[in-house]
Amino acid sequence: EEVPTVVPGSHLWNFSINRYLTGREFMRVQGYPYESLPGAAALTDAQCADLAGNSFSTSAICAVDISVLLSIESMKDDEMKSLKLRFVMLWHP
Repeated sequence: EEVPTVVPGSHLWNFSINRYLTGREFMRVQGYPYESLPGAAALTDAQCADLAGNSFSTSAICAVDISVLLSIESMKDDEMKSLKLRFVMLWHP
């Protein structure tokens, strides 16, 4: 089932249950196991919604990781050295 992007302040209506999703449900939609997060019981529903809205879904993070790994795998040695040099220059000007 598709769910629109969750951003802070989102109000997503679930037609199958005829109500808006709760902050805890936003966390689940983003792929976070709310029940197993340390300290989650102390969070309000609004805090959960904000936290979910300020995060990337786990599937989006995995897609980016796979893209980066495939790009690195296809690089030639010269390209890889150039990339490493640019990275080092970025962090140590």
